Amino acid sequence: MAVATAIAVTGRPKVMVFDGGMSFGAFGGRRDIMDRYDPRCADALPHAGTFNNNVLTMAAGVAGLTELFTPAAAAALFVRGETLRARLNAPSPAMQWTGLGSLLTAHFHQGAIRCPAVIARADPGLRELFHLGMLDRGFYLAPGHDRAQPRSRRCGAGRLRRFRRRVPRLPRPAAGPT
Repeated sequence: MAVATAIAVTGRPKVMVFDGGMSFGAFGGRRDIMDRYDPRCADALPHAGTFNNNVLTMAAGVAGLTELFTPAAAAALFVRGETLRARLNAPSPAMQWTGLGSLLTAHFHQGAIRCPAVIARADPGLRELFHLGMLDRGFYLAPGHDRAQPRSRRCGAGRLRRFRRRVPRLPRPAAGPT
């Protein structure tokens, strides 16, 4: 059965890529749905939201996406993330990183992760220790998710090398179910 997305919503108090850290929210979807929100139409649906009409945020977003985070910069960031994940996965059989592009998440599992159930069996204590260990090494990762997001244009090769060097090399765990 195919599923077609009708509408997508995002809202974050800080979306550094788009607006330099100011409040931001967005939604979008199929043209027939979005046309219903067009304020120029008499029968338009209202959209009440915390981040509505934040002109400064939207101006910063437009400037960022046209002047700084260009399609070429986005492609380069994607490649940096993919390369980082491959390099992180190579030397550490007890920890695997999943993700796409510059969004990466650490998992304490030996071998390839093929389904969510594998992740659910991981020891939550390891995740907390890893989070605290990375803090001690100078890197903040979202607690509980251990996400590394090298999404800043300033996160260049040197910082990524430093990050890789500071990720602990874990011993191979005892054999268990995969």
